[in-house]
Formats: sequence, C-alpha cells, structure tokens
Amino acid sequence: MNQNLGPFQFENSLLWNTILENLSAAVEVETSQAIAGETQGEERIHQCGRAAGLTDFGAHLVHLRETALNDMN
Repeated sequence: MNQNLGPFQFENSLLWNTILENLSAAVEVETSQAIAGETQGEERIHQCGRAAGLTDFGAHLVHLRETALNDMN
C-alpha cells in the first residue's frame, strides 16, 4: 500500500500528543468496562473488541509516524 506519510513528518505537535493521550484514556475506559464484574457474556466480548480496536488504531498511527520520520532521515 502506498501511503502519503507527509502529514506525519512533523517535529512536535500538541494535537498529536493530545490524540494519543485521548486514545490511551479511551482504551483504559473500554478495558475497565470489559473486566468489570457486572459485564457478562457477549457484552464483555464486545468491550474487549472495542479496547483491542482502539489499541490497534493507536499502534497503527504510531507506526505511520515512525515510518514517516525514518523516511525523513
């Protein structure tokens, strides 16, 4: 896949840091709901999937940024 990595080639960004912090907080919320005692059956599976999806999306964004920065060098 040929991706435009230009937007990920920035030095420092308050927006980037805020996005990652909010993704991390969302993962914590989804994980807490998934392991809560009152969460049962399919609801638990659904919450785990939400946490996994957010984690994967965050990892993908970080990977894009790392790839973009490596391409700059």
